[in-house]
Amino acid sequence: MEEQAVNPGRLRQLTIGAWRQFERVDFAFDARLTILTGANGAGKTTILNILAQPFGWNIPMASLPPGLAQIASLLNGIWQGALSAMLPGQSSISTDAVTIGKLVYDEREIEVLIPINTERHTFTVELRPLVQARGIYIPSHRPVFVPIESKLRGRNSSMVAAHRQYVEAVRSAWMRTGSKAASDMPLEVLKRTLYAWASSEETLPFVIAFAEKLRIVLPASLEFEMFTAMNNEVILNTGTGDFPLDAVSGGIAAMIDLTWHIFTYAAEAPSEPFIVLIDEPENHLHPEMQRSVLPKLLHAFPSAQFVVASHEPLVVTSVESASVYALRYHDVPDQSLRRRAVYAEPLAEYNRAGTANEVLREVLGLGYTMPVWAANVIDSAVSTASAAGFSEEALSKLVGTLRDHALQDYGPQALEEVSRRANQSKAVRQ
Repeated sequence: MEEQAVNPGRLRQLTIGAWRQFERVDFAFDARLTILTGANGAGKTTILNILAQPFGWNIPMASLPPGLAQIASLLNGIWQGALSAMLPGQSSISTDAVTIGKLVYDEREIEVLIPINTERHTFTVELRPLVQARGIYIPSHRPVFVPIESKLRGRNSSMVAAHRQYVEAVRSAWMRTGSKAASDMPLEVLKRTLYAWASSEETLPFVIAFAEKLRIVLPASLEFEMFTAMNNEVILNTGTGDFPLDAVSGGIAAMIDLTWHIFTYAAEAPSEPFIVLIDEPENHLHPEMQRSVLPKLLHAFPSAQFVVASHEPLVVTSVESASVYALRYHDVPDQSLRRRAVYAEPLAEYNRAGTANEVLREVLGLGYTMPVWAANVIDSAVSTASAAGFSEEALSKLVGTLRDHALQDYGPQALEEVSRRANQSKAVRQ
């Protein structure tokens, strides 16, 4: 299908339903930052993969084995009725695909479809019409610098070419295609480009502009100043000394990767709005960098609209004005042929200044934020105390059990749970 070249603008809304684990997910995207959170397997990356298609990322998804194709068609038909009610006037079935949702930009509404009766083991979600939106997708696997002995042959390319070369390297590494040579690794491509730029008066302004962004994004404690090319190495000049780019930590490499990805893309039209999708920006980052990565990227790239998938509390709570959606499981009626499904809950009212433990409980729905063994001890002690009644002896035994396992700090939480169960039993008896 021919792509439409008109830029559709910023993301407004995505609705997906009646497909895979989703019963219904509905996102209204913030103009600057939307965060998708939830447990592993809830579908955060799947949502990003759909949004990434207008950026050239046609990511295949696993389908049912050929022998189950008829069952797949049946389930598509069952769920299609629910989707028709959810998306009146938008839902349709053709001979080759079924509509599972819609994607809305400033200037365009697009149908989201999946193939039906496919005999292949993989398929690609299809957007009709497929537009060419301004934006980039940064997958969750962060590259690392790999020292190699070969001489740096610089790639003295334009910003546009530099971005294209880097994305091709990232895509090849992520999809495990193309050359496996160290010289073709993403950060090696970055390093060669920087070396060439820093070695030429003509392209030195590119290095200066990139360094300006990095001074915003990198930790202030690093006191980063500039890159220089010296003795077949790209050197980081910092307030605490100079060292080769290959020597940086995984966290610093991850921040350089994120910034380079966005900088080389945005440089072509720095004031024109564009979209940035990031899967798990917290990877490789120290907690202090997890807490600041999104605020710093928002500051460094004011024209970008970010959509981020994360289950790290320090990332989820890092920007007060962000729109946050939790992908959560709940029970569905038996007639749907599914026992549990995922829905998207907008989190407008939660404690954004809460501790990591509070966020894990409130936002991510994690019952306990302690080790599993400790949760088991507390559960057992609470059950014993509840069965014995809300007596002084039962509560004393509960406190003793917690003390024996050095869990006395959880006493108030355990007592609150005993009280809750007692009130619940009372209500049932009445």
